Formats: sequence, structure tokens, C-alpha cells
Amino acid sequence: MNAKHTPGPWMARHPENANKAAVIDRVGALVAVCSRADDDLIAAAPELLAALELAEETLTEAFDGNGARRPKEILKVVRVAIAKAKGAP
Repeated sequence: MNAKHTPGPWMARHPENANKAAVIDRVGALVAVCSRADDDLIAAAPELLAALELAEETLTEAFDGNGARRPKEILKVVRVAIAKAKGAP
């Protein structure tokens, strides 16, 4: 599957006293409007996808016997994506 999406990184922006947030791309184009409760998770979508793709590739290599990336590298990418999804900058 080759789904197309707006390239990351994405960032959440919160207008003052608003219940909604805007998620924008690196050039400031609007990606989504969502609730403030969901903005960090939506903004982290590109990083979450990249982390899952890396984990899938590495696990495939490991189980196919072709070697694997170091677990610390995988954990770093996964932890950064998780932190962003939970609201870390």
C-alpha cells in the first residue's frame, strides 16, 4: 500500500481560549483541525508511522534471518514518537 499524506513534521497550534487546535505542516499549511485533546496525537502521526515502519522492517529482517538493526536504535525512534504523541515537544 502506498498511501500519500502530507510530509511531516506536523505541529499543533492552539489559538487562545479555543476548544479546537490546528495541526500544520512544516511550511504552515493546515493539515487538520481537531480538539485540543487530540492535537498532540494527530501531530505525531508522521513520527508514529516512521517508528512503526522501522519496527516492521527490523522485525522482518530478524525473523527472516537477514540480521537486524540494533534494538537501541529502534527504541530511540519509538520513544521519540511516543513522547510526541503524548505532548512532548
